[in-house]
Amino acid sequence: EPFFRLNNIVDYGKYGTLTAVDGINHSGVPVLIVQGTGDQMISYDRCALTAYREKITNPNVEWLIITEEGHNDHGSFLMTREAEDQEKPFNERMAELKKQYGDDIPHDELVQLYGSLDQELMNTPNEEYMQEFDKFFEKYIQQDS
Repeated sequence: EPFFRLNNIVDYGKYGTLTAVDGINHSGVPVLIVQGTGDQMISYDRCALTAYREKITNPNVEWLIITEEGHNDHGSFLMTREAEDQEKPFNERMAELKKQYGDDIPHDELVQLYGSLDQELMNTPNEEYMQEFDKFFEKYIQQDS
């Protein structure tokens, strides 16, 4: 971490010391923080804003903590269950191809793999969570009107 912070200061000057918590607290604007408890990319307990919850003082912050197993990983809540069912074998096959070819997966293998997905299904949002986001935006849009 010290090298990461130093690199930010070198790259961004005084802005390199800013944090998400500082930005949220100083902005005063409504913020919806969405975090899954099973997030493998941004740890719920160590890295996510949820780990700094007690430091967030902005009264306009709302929290949507997703605990539902299978929907609580990084971004998985955005997908429908049907899409997740397609994504699992896709990811398994991709892992096999990477193991076999490294970063040089043949184009025809990728075409076949991506062609196996139902693109419409994969791009269908999870309505339950989209409605939660919509309620948040509508709440604050109506306040400004």
